[in-house]
Amino acid sequence: MEAAASLGDQMRSAALDLLYIRNVTATCRQHVHQVPDYTRQAVPAFLLLALLEFVLLQTRHRGRAAFADHTVSLASGMVHLVVSAGCGFLPVWAYATIWQRWRLFELPWDSVGVWWLTLVGVDFCFYWQHRALHEVNCLWAMHQAHHSSEYFNLSAAQRQPVLQTFVTGVFYLPLAVLGVPPAMWLSHRAFNFIYQFWIHTELVGSLGPLELVFNTASHHRVHHASNPRYLDRNYGGFLIVWDRLFGTFCAEAEPPTYGLVHNVDSFDLWTVQLGAFARVAAAYSVPARAALQLYVAAHGTLLGVALRW
Repeated sequence: MEAAASLGDQMRSAALDLLYIRNVTATCRQHVHQVPDYTRQAVPAFLLLALLEFVLLQTRHRGRAAFADHTVSLASGMVHLVVSAGCGFLPVWAYATIWQRWRLFELPWDSVGVWWLTLVGVDFCFYWQHRALHEVNCLWAMHQAHHSSEYFNLSAAQRQPVLQTFVTGVFYLPLAVLGVPPAMWLSHRAFNFIYQFWIHTELVGSLGPLELVFNTASHHRVHHASNPRYLDRNYGGFLIVWDRLFGTFCAEAEPPTYGLVHNVDSFDLWTVQLGAFARVAAAYSVPARAALQLYVAAHGTLLGVALRW
């Protein structure tokens, strides 16, 4: 009975976690080593919900749940967890070093106001991280694995690019300079990631007025679609307001076609994860200037101005 009650408490907690519903004071920590591994704690809920969705899609005969596709997504998630466990300290170390040496303000680690500031700040940084991952070729070569599934389901949320761990932390360093405590940043980065799990589904329709502010399944279906009008849209993590402000928002209008513009056509884990680097590697057969342009070429409005010449 106690085990069942404990499991029930964990599932209720996981359900609240997926919606970014947190006890603010309970999640404030002074030191990084005190921060629980929220993402790893959420993994059982991820797997259970993905399994339930798979069964539901199969019973409805919707043809939206290929077993091989689920397998490579789950395998990617497991490899990502292993890489994060082994190398995840690198962005934390970089952030903490910047914070210790060059922070501009002394922000308290146990402040409710700083907690909410960090929530917004982390999502703002995630927007630019996510946008760069799409608009810079060498970063897209890493990130495309997450978009390679031709299905859109909760398993696809776990198809995480294994190499992103080494580069994405740099986008959050402005928060360290502003003085956001490392433990608070680390917690919110996990919360933001966990929230994005449930928006990878076709089973949730429009959420009405909530879609004006929050990233939802409808908005994220657009992001994962390869329809021409949907390409490079809806980069927000928890909030959709950044896309509305910076001109990258698109509402769901026509049925999405999922996957890449040029699909991988493979269920091999490493082909999915690393196959796009072949195109980038081909750049080295052309003159150095052209190779560099191809390596960092950007087609987005802001990044294109910065990276093209």
